[in-house]
Amino acid sequence: MVVGDVVDPPAWWEIVAQVGVVPAWVGLGLGALTWRVTADAAGLRVRSGRRTCTLAWEEVAVAVPGPGTSLRIRRTGRCPGKDVFVRSTGLRRPRRVAAEITAMARCPELRPS
Repeated sequence: MVVGDVVDPPAWWEIVAQVGVVPAWVGLGLGALTWRVTADAAGLRVRSGRRTCTLAWEEVAVAVPGPGTSLRIRRTGRCPGKDVFVRSTGLRRPRRVAAEITAMARCPELRPS
């Protein structure tokens, strides 16, 4: 866009549209790049943007892929609190991520040591 704007100056309404669209693109890109779900022997650490949530394995019931590239980690009935929602799984497929988390929650042998 910048090169095109320098070579051939756009109309005023195109500049206004670019000013509105570019921050949205940057926000979506950062959201896709900053997510992280890390598994260790104690549980899951979910980082999404600036927030980090730690879940013990006893709290994790199942992970469900959501619409688009989102993911929802549901908690067990014993643990009060809301489900953990990850807005973007980055470049990984949400179904695969959900299947891996669910398998580790159900089978302790699959968890990292």
